[in-house]
Amino acid sequence: MQKLLLFLFLTTGSVLGQSLQSFHIDNYAGSNGIYLNPASIASSHWKGYLNVGVASFGASTSPLKRETVLLSGKALNLNGSTYGPNSNDLRGPALMIQLRNNHSFGISTRYRSVNNIESGYNAIAFLQNEQDIRPNATDVGLISDAYSEYAFSYAAPIWDKNEHFLKLGATYKIISGWQSMALRGQATAEEVNGQDVLQVNNFGGRASDWAFASSLSWSDVFSNKAPGKGYGLDFGVLYEFRPKYQENQYLLNGKQRTDPTVAGYLVKVGLSVMDIGKINYAQSQSFEKAESFQMDRSQYQSLDNITEVADRLIDDAGIENSLTTSAVTVSLPQIFNLYADVNIGKGFFASVIYQSASTKKDIAVPVSSTISIGPRYEKNDFGFGVMAHRHQLSKSTTLATNIRLGIFSFGTDHLFGFFKKGPKPPHLYAGFFIPFGKWKRERDDDQDNVSNRKDQCNEISGLWAFKGCPDTDNDGIEDRLDKCPSEAGPQETNGCPDTDQDGIFDKSDACPTVAGLVQFNGCPDTDGDGIPDHEDKCPEVAGVAELGGCADSDQDGLADQDDKCPQEAGLRELEGCPLQNLTPVNTLQEGERLVGELATVLLAGDTLPTDLESRLKEWLEKQSGGSLNLTFSGKDQNQLVEIAGRYKDALSIRFGDKITAAVLLSESDTIGLLVELVRP
Repeated sequence: MQKLLLFLFLTTGSVLGQSLQSFHIDNYAGSNGIYLNPASIASSHWKGYLNVGVASFGASTSPLKRETVLLSGKALNLNGSTYGPNSNDLRGPALMIQLRNNHSFGISTRYRSVNNIESGYNAIAFLQNEQDIRPNATDVGLISDAYSEYAFSYAAPIWDKNEHFLKLGATYKIISGWQSMALRGQATAEEVNGQDVLQVNNFGGRASDWAFASSLSWSDVFSNKAPGKGYGLDFGVLYEFRPKYQENQYLLNGKQRTDPTVAGYLVKVGLSVMDIGKINYAQSQSFEKAESFQMDRSQYQSLDNITEVADRLIDDAGIENSLTTSAVTVSLPQIFNLYADVNIGKGFFASVIYQSASTKKDIAVPVSSTISIGPRYEKNDFGFGVMAHRHQLSKSTTLATNIRLGIFSFGTDHLFGFFKKGPKPPHLYAGFFIPFGKWKRERDDDQDNVSNRKDQCNEISGLWAFKGCPDTDNDGIEDRLDKCPSEAGPQETNGCPDTDQDGIFDKSDACPTVAGLVQFNGCPDTDGDGIPDHEDKCPEVAGVAELGGCADSDQDGLADQDDKCPQEAGLRELEGCPLQNLTPVNTLQEGERLVGELATVLLAGDTLPTDLESRLKEWLEKQSGGSLNLTFSGKDQNQLVEIAGRYKDALSIRFGDKITAAVLLSESDTIGLLVELVRP
C-alpha cells in the first residue's frame, strides 16, 4: 500500500500549473477559450469547433517515471541539465457548437496533474547528486495531485445595444480525483562514516490512495474508479466596446445582424472566476514521523523507478505501520481573471491579463498569480502571439509564445527555459483541432437583404416580407400576385389602385379620383338622371338628355336655368314664359268651352294634346267653312310675326287652311293671344 510514499523527494523543478493565456485569448481559440473565460464561446468566429487534443507539459530536473504524469521518466538534456515532465494539462476531445443567435454550448474533457516542490530545492538536488551544496536545516514541502473532468459549458449574449455588447458564460464540471498528496519535513546534509546522508526531521504528510496510484493506467483516467469525487464551476462575463458597430452591422432576413467574420470591438474586457469547487477523498492516509532518520545519498543514485524509491524511503523512515485513514477535501485551483484586449487593427491586438490565484491550503494542481501582457496577430488560419508573464510568487518573468497554423497550435509559457537556465524550466504545449463552419455573411446575390437560401426571387431585388420577391409599387402585394405591379393598390383589388374606392380600378376608371358607376366607366352621376356628371350641364339637378341633363320642370323644352317661368310652360321666344290669355271664355256653350281649352294649351306652345286635337278637328268638320283664328298682340312686331308664323305652320300641318294667324300691335309689354273659332 505504501509503495509510492514520498517519491516526491526525487522530483524537482516546475512550479505550479501553466496558463496558456496567449493561446486562450485568441479570437479563434474556439472551445479552448473556455479555460480563460467560458463566455468567450458566445459570438465566436466558428459555428463549431472540435478540439481533438491539447497537451501541455511542465518540466522538472528528474526523469523518474510517475504514473499520474504522462511521459514522466522521459529525459531531455538542455543546457547541461536533464529534464523530464512533472506536470500535465491534457485536454481531450471537446466540442463547441454555436447557434445562429450567438448562443453556444460545449462539452469538454480534461486531465491535470502535477508533482511540485514548494520548498527545499537544495535538499532534493543534494540527494540526486546534482550539486555539492550541502543544505542546512532546509524546509522541504512537496505536493502531488491528479484529477480529470467532464465539463459542460453554455454562453450567450445578454446585451447588444449599439456600441455595447455583453455576454455571460458558465461551465459545470464533474470531477474525478485520482491522487492528492502533500508532504513536509526538514532536511540537513551530513557525512556519516564517510557517506553523504540527508538527515530528515519532523516528517509528515498525507496521500489519497497510494495503492491505487501505484497501479494507475491511462485506461482508468475517464473510468469510474477514482478514489476522489467532486464538482467544479466556472463563471465569466465579457464586455465589448464597439464604437464602429454600424460598420459591422447589416440587415439580413428581417434581422439586424453583426458581421461574425470580424472582431468588431475596439476594447474587450473580461472577468472570470475559474475552478470553484472541491474534490472529496474518503480514504486518505496520513502519517507523522517526529523522530529523525537518515537517507543515504549513495543508496538513491541507482534507483530509477518509483517502486524502488518508495521501498527504500519506507525502510529508512520506518513508517510502514504508522498510517491513519480519514476523509480529506482538496480545493480546486480557483483563480480570478481580469483582462483587457485592444483591437489595434488589421489583425493586430494587444492584451493584458491579471490572474489572481487562491491562497487556500490543500489545493489540487495550484497555479501562480501572474500579470501578463503582450501583442498578437490573428486571422482565420494563422495566429502568432507573444506574452510576458510576471509571476508574483517567484518574482520572476517568463516569455510565452503561441503559434496557430491551420488546425495545429503550439507554444510555450517559458520560452527561455529552452535556451538557458532561468527561474522557470522548459514548458511546451501543442494542440490539434478541427474548426468547422466558420461564420461568414450569407450570400445575397441580388443585394436585397434576403439570403440566397431563403430568396424565392434570386434574380431580382425584393423584400424579406415576400421572401426576396419584389413589390415594385410598395402596396404590400408582391408583384407575382399584383395585377397592377407598377401602381399601388389595396388587397381587395389584387393590388390595383382604386383611388375613389368605387370598385373600378384606376386603369379602367374614366374618373379615377371621383367615385362613380360601372355603366359610366367609374364616372359619377350625382343627380341620378342617367347622365354622367362630365356630360351633364346640370350635374346636381336631375334632368333630361335633350337638355344636357338639365331639368325642365314645366316641360316646355327650355332648361329651368334658362327659363324665366320654370313652373309654367312657355315659348322659347319668350324665354319660357307663356302668352297672355286674351280669349274670353264662356264655358256654358260647347264651342266656347273648346275655345277656352285651346287658348289654355296654345298659350304655352303650338302643340295640342291628342284628345283636344281630335275635338277641334271634329268641330271644324261640322262647321264647313269654319276656321281657327289666332291673333297675337304686343309691341314687338317682328317677334309677333315670328310667333304667329310658327303657330300657323305647325297647326296648318294638321288642319290645313282652316288655321289663320294675325298680329296686332299694342302698347302692352306682354304678348297676348286671342283664340277664336269662326263659323261660316
